[in-house]
Amino acid sequence: MEKSNMERLSKEVLKQGAEAALPCNLTDEWLDLLERDLEMILQEGDHSYLTAPLAMVVHLIFHKHGGKGKKVTFSEEDLFNYLRYLYFEISLETVRRNTNIAPAPATLETILTNRDVSWEE
Repeated sequence: MEKSNMERLSKEVLKQGAEAALPCNLTDEWLDLLERDLEMILQEGDHSYLTAPLAMVVHLIFHKHGGKGKKVTFSEEDLFNYLRYLYFEISLETVRRNTNIAPAPATLETILTNRDVSWEE
């Protein structure tokens, strides 16, 4: 299975600012690719799919901590949690787009956190 193209991810998402990296602003293709990569990591234990999800996490964490020029560190456990939160948010966005259920999308403040989710039908 081909891994996500980092050059495309950088051009189409990461270079567009932090808002572009929120699941609600991703294209269906990027949602599918990132969901696949995260499933390979979290469910199959295949860390060769880590590059794109890690880039998304780092991009969002840098924004949450003040942007360029800031030093950000996190533990392996924190990274695992961030990946789980990103997977959850991508799954919620998929539900939002494909059903009549409308979970509130993550914001720059709530992304990569263990947030409460409100639902509307």
